[in-house]
Amino acid sequence: MKKITKKRTRDFLKSQFIMQLASSSKKNMPQVSIMLYVIDRDLNFYCATHSDSIKAQNMAENKNVSIAVWAHNQFMVQVKGIVETVVDEKKQNKILTALAKAGAKDDNFWPPVFRIKGSSYVLYKIVPAEISVLDLVSRNISESQSPFTKIL
Repeated sequence: MKKITKKRTRDFLKSQFIMQLASSSKKNMPQVSIMLYVIDRDLNFYCATHSDSIKAQNMAENKNVSIAVWAHNQFMVQVKGIVETVVDEKKQNKILTALAKAGAKDDNFWPPVFRIKGSSYVLYKIVPAEISVLDLVSRNISESQSPFTKIL
């Protein structure tokens, strides 16, 4: 089994484009959403949603989020992070272009954010505070120690 490294984790995350994002209101009501994402070299995640969505309201009230990205027989990546709103227009255009390219990786995929009516979009940067990776290639993950590798 190959060692799990930051580079292998980054390569895996770049090969994927769908994440599960967990947000929570200030009243601690959780919400999990399937979202399109892209990452940068520093493993910051970028995503977009309607500004009037529940997750947008949650992230305005509570900046702490959790992310999961996984692929069968590959990796599962769990991230705890802090949300920032992307307000720079040049950066927004770059992110939207990258998100459109990511969604185009699969001809049969049409992101839910584009299927649901809503108001304007808001773009987010999620800065990881912690990243843990589980290698799903191994057939036996019943170990005495945690099978997760902390990347960050």
